[in-house]
Amino acid sequence: MNTKGYLSIGRAVLLLFALYGVSCLPPLSAQEEQVTESAALNDKEAFVLAKALYTTTLDSFTASAGAAPVDAAAPIVSKMAELGITMEIKMVGGTKAKPVVLTSDVSLGTCKCIEALDRLGIAAGCEFQVLNKAVRFLYNGDRTVRTVYKFEQKFIFTELKNHTRKGSNLEIDGSILGLPFPEGCSMKYSIPSGNLTVEHHPQQHPHIRKILKEKYWAWQDTQSGDKKKNMSDDERAMNKLSVAFMPPIMESTECSVREAVELLNAVIAASGIKLVLHKDIDSNKRVQLDQSAIKNGGYANSALLSICDSLGTNYKVKKNKITIRLFADGERTRRYRISAQKFSELMGRDVSSEEELIKALHDLGIGTPAGTSVKWGEKKKLLILKSDRVSILKNMDDVMREQGIPFNEKKKKK
Repeated sequence: MNTKGYLSIGRAVLLLFALYGVSCLPPLSAQEEQVTESAALNDKEAFVLAKALYTTTLDSFTASAGAAPVDAAAPIVSKMAELGITMEIKMVGGTKAKPVVLTSDVSLGTCKCIEALDRLGIAAGCEFQVLNKAVRFLYNGDRTVRTVYKFEQKFIFTELKNHTRKGSNLEIDGSILGLPFPEGCSMKYSIPSGNLTVEHHPQQHPHIRKILKEKYWAWQDTQSGDKKKNMSDDERAMNKLSVAFMPPIMESTECSVREAVELLNAVIAASGIKLVLHKDIDSNKRVQLDQSAIKNGGYANSALLSICDSLGTNYKVKKNKITIRLFADGERTRRYRISAQKFSELMGRDVSSEEELIKALHDLGIGTPAGTSVKWGEKKKLLILKSDRVSILKNMDDVMREQGIPFNEKKKKK
């Protein structure tokens, strides 16, 4: 490593997300917070329909094998109508000669409308998408998609025991997750890379992610008795949000901050987490949420970061409450004490130019959008990151945490 002095960088706008929020803010008083409350909204917007589907309860819901999703969803359409919300069921895929039907019975007790739609989709091999004043079922047929997770070998050998070894790979019996893995669906683990590759129908992936993550967190607690005790409020809250699946909204991705927060609160209600706005945030301000968090179907943690990045704000987690608030002085900066040798190993290359530093950071998954700069000082052994995007800051925190390198807050002058 022969870099001299400091290298600074900056690039065009990119939206990149991290898993964790900022936990170093001063505590807020009740007078400083403004809880979002329901208000009359335009029922033509997909956000309103999505929120209603998450917050409206059915006493029971049943559908028989052989029924078309359009017919089976009739009770949900009627329930929305009672709320004054017009909702239509649309189908994409299948043919008139061979309509898309439910392959198994669906029988639910008291449930949310969104849960009933999800079960209908699974039973009919369909994804569902929220439109303006409509829900669309997209027939997948035999289509599968892949999702890759990174897990330690010890977790796989301990918690996913039903596997067969083939060379450097493990073929895992997916039934251990309590979900069907029909022909064409699989779980494989690569021992050299630590990657668990899951191939399954799109409508099953949110459930698979939730099960795997919860198994992993439970396993982590058994590995270190102090881990759960030492976990911050931030980590606990963001863990819960990382398995709360957002509805795939295909229209109206632009909304007010209030509408976005209300929907997010509806999505995460079962987690016990509550999202609020600081009084300095204009709840009527329009934001454009990133497609990875909303349009393509994402998770609540990404949606939260998308809201904050769009507003240029930070957020604070205190127990089961997350407050979206402005950055305070010094909160846009991270300082990591790291030796030259460790820095060179982390970057995986000789960082002797600004271009090489940019490439190295991007390889680590660290974006460098406008408003972001990174400096490395070999003499002081200090890596400094500055950004007005909380997702960039926390993405860097995650990378450094994996290396056992915490960030050092700059001490305030007395």
